Amino acid sequence: MKTPLLLIAMLLCLPAHGAGKLRDPTRPLAATVRATASPAAGPRPVAPVAVPELQLVLVGGERRYAVIDGELLAEGDAIRGLTLLQVMNDAVVLKTPNGPRTLPLSSPSEP
Repeated sequence: MKTPLLLIAMLLCLPAHGAGKLRDPTRPLAATVRATASPAAGPRPVAPVAVPELQLVLVGGERRYAVIDGELLAEGDAIRGLTLLQVMNDAVVLKTPNGPRTLPLSSPSEP
C-alpha cells in the first residue's frame, strides 16, 4: 500500500518540477526582447543626413544670405532640420546631427 501512495505522490510532483522548463511559444526570442527592451542601452547611430544643395551666396556688407534648395536663408535660419551657422563667399556651414558640415557652392549645371 505504501508503494502506490509513494508513486502517486511522485507523479503529482513531476508536473510542478518540469513546469519551469516549458517555454511560452508566443513569447519573442530573448535576442529580440533585449534589443527592444531598453532604448537607453547605448547611443544609437545617427542616421545619415541628406545634404541640401547650396545654389547661391549673397554677401554684401553685414548682410549674408544663401539660397539652399530654392529657399533664401540668413544665418541662424533652418532648413529640413539643419541650421545655417555661417555664410562665406563660396560656401556655408550647416549644423547637422553629426556636427558642423561645410557645404560648397554647387557649380552651375550645363545644358
